[in-house]
Amino acid sequence: MDVRSHDLRAKQLALEDTEKELARVRDQNAKLAQHNAAMRRDNDKSTAENYDLRKEIDFQEGRNADVSIQIRDTEMRLKEKEEALYVCRRDVESLRVTTSQGRNDNDDLLGQKEALERHAAVLQGQNADLTSELERFCQTDEILRTQLDRRSRVFGL
Repeated sequence: MDVRSHDLRAKQLALEDTEKELARVRDQNAKLAQHNAAMRRDNDKSTAENYDLRKEIDFQEGRNADVSIQIRDTEMRLKEKEEALYVCRRDVESLRVTTSQGRNDNDDLLGQKEALERHAAVLQGQNADLTSELERFCQTDEILRTQLDRRSRVFGL
């Protein structure tokens, strides 16, 4: 009986150890189940975030495509404006050259006009001198004709 009680006692101890081990494993299993549930929630949350991020990425890709088209259109308009600006600058430069030539021509013509006016003034002075000299000649001629006119003398006698 001693042996039997000893076996029984050993089996009771083994049973208690097994029950303690079972309780410990159950606790550990419960903790792992809680941890697993938390991990699933985190996984679900990450999946939802990934879905939202993918939607955002798709939206941004569409927006990027639209912006790329706008950039291309804007670059084309810019190129057209730059070409128009180049043409305008070339026209402005051409007009500057033409204006400068016109000014030079105008200055030359003004110089010629002034020279002609000076020459005309000299000619008017000469004309006035010649007119006064002609007047004197005419007066002298009239005086001489009067003196040489025999007919009026004969009539006067």
